[in-house]
Order: sequence, then C-alpha cells, then structure tokens
Amino acid sequence: MTAVTPRREGAPEVDLTVGYVEHRAIRADLLRLVTTLDSPDAARMPARRAAAVRTYIDRLIFATVRHHSIEDEGLWPLLGAATRAAGVTMDLGEFSEDHEVLDALLERAGEQAARFAADPAAGARPLAETVKELRELLERHLGKEEEVIFPAVTRYVSVEDYRRFELEARRRYSVKDLTFMGPWLATYASRAERDRTLAPNAFYRMMLALGRFGYRSLERRAFGAP
Repeated sequence: MTAVTPRREGAPEVDLTVGYVEHRAIRADLLRLVTTLDSPDAARMPARRAAAVRTYIDRLIFATVRHHSIEDEGLWPLLGAATRAAGVTMDLGEFSEDHEVLDALLERAGEQAARFAADPAAGARPLAETVKELRELLERHLGKEEEVIFPAVTRYVSVEDYRRFELEARRRYSVKDLTFMGPWLATYASRAERDRTLAPNAFYRMMLALGRFGYRSLERRAFGAP
C-alpha cells in the first residue's frame, strides 16, 4: 500500500496545470490528425509528408501511452491511498479499463501509420478511421478524468505526496523524450503555464530550447504549420 500524508482541510491544493495541458495537447493533435487524414488529399500525400505524419503519430502514441502508464502505476495508487486515508472509497477500475482499450487502438494506429507512410493511397482511409475512433474514446476518457479524477486529486492528495509522484514520473523520461515533450506541451500552453510548470528551472528550459527547432520542423512537415 502506498504511504501518504493526508491533505488537511484548507491546505494548499495540488497544481494540475501539466495534466490539463497534456489533455489539451492530445485533443488538439488528434483533431488536426483527423482533419489531415480525412482530406481527399491524404491519399495523394507526398512521401516526405506522409513519413512526417507517421513520425508525428508515433510521438503522440508514445506521449499518450506514457501518460496513462504513469497514471496506472503511480497516480492511481497514490489517489487510492489518499482517499482511503480520508475514509472514502473510489473505484478507478473503469479508467484502467479504458487504458487497456486505448493500448490496443494505439498499437493499431502505429501499425496503420507505418502502412500509410509506405502507401498513402491504400493507407489513408484505415488510418483516418482509427484516429477518429481514438479521438472519440480519448475525448470521453479525458473528460471523465477532468470531471472525476482531477477534483479528487486536489481534494485528497497532499502537495508533498504529489511532488514525489511528479518527481518519479519525470525520471521515466529520457533527454530525447523531453526534447519532444517540452516543445509539444509548450505549443498548447499559455506563457504563464509554461513558466510556472513546464519550464520551472534551467534544466527544463534547456530541454525546451534544445527541442524547439526539431519539433517545429516535424510539425511543419506533417501539418504545414507556420
């Protein structure tokens, strides 16, 4: 059982800015992938752009899988222990079940993205349908997290316990991972959100700087973004 320090009534609440920004980024990227792949032009996409779309999907799959594996292995045990300490029973089973369905869909999306990159004419439609399915499931799942999980975290989890959870979660990312994750999240964050939580110290500011050019280059190749 995870050992916790129960949050006291009136104590500071956990800052969930990073979680909200991650959700915002996942939603926005799935929308623009649906828009890109559902276009009649997707079947005629040049090889270089199709390869960039595949790479972008692979990165998004990594970010999404890592996001929910950290929840399954770290946040759910912490939240379960914190709610039990407060005398509250919380069933997180449906969230983990969603993750299992997501894993299968994400694996299929990765395989279809590879086929799309090799043959856009044959691969565009199947990939578009899978990304639509992913978007629908994640929209429901992320909405439930924001409605149920986030308020429970701010009510029951102490700032000290959450900081330990965040530190352990960050250790799971390599420098290479962070040079994608940093600029990706920063794209969907306000200036205040970036300064407060995404780049709170020199190391994370360096990761943003190191990864910004590569991320923007991939984004332009995949989506034609300015």
